This record gives sequence, C-alpha cells and structure tokens, in this order.
Amino acid sequence: MLSLLHYITEITRNRDHALLDFSVISALYQITGARQVRALDIVHIQTMLFIQKKVWVENGKVMSFDDQETDPDEKEPLSRYPVLVDCIQQKKSEAEEVRADGMTISGCRFG
Repeated sequence: MLSLLHYITEITRNRDHALLDFSVISALYQITGARQVRALDIVHIQTMLFIQKKVWVENGKVMSFDDQETDPDEKEPLSRYPVLVDCIQQKKSEAEEVRADGMTISGCRFG
C-alpha cells in the first residue's frame, strides 16, 4: 500500500499536491473501510517533532484546514508514534505497524 502512495506521488510530482492529498485520502478511506485516514505534516518546533493533520476523514467526509475552522496549531507529539519516529531516524521511505487493537499506523515520506 505504501509503495502505491509513493508511485502516485512520483507520477504527479508536478501537479497540485493539495488535490492529490485529498484524492488519496478519499480513495484509501473508501477502498479500505478504515476507521481513520489522515495525511499529516511533520512540524519541527525547537527540539521537538510534532504531527499536524492536513487532510483527514471526519464523519465520512474528507476534510482539510481549508474546509473547516480547525485550530491550525493543533498538534500531537510525534513520539506517540514510535514507528514513525524510527522511520525518520533511520531515513526509511516507509513504515507500518499493526497495534494490538488492530489499528494500522502507516507512514511514507514524500519529497
């Protein structure tokens, strides 16, 4: 699945990435039936890394900060997602973890 996302990004490198994010999140949500699908940005503040959602599914609808009055400062510490921390530290292109509750955490670097 992660490789698919990587190739989609490569194919559309010179296209509108906001539209790509929206389309990929919508497709993943519809195809997989996932409870939660989000595209995240990684934000570096002083010595800490945070994640901030940029496109997500809410009540069955794909949302972005442009669509909703959401606090753009709403961030989560990246440390809550060790598999993503490891991916960044090891400079991997993708990471995936299936948690005990069945939730899958996937990440892929673009760019």
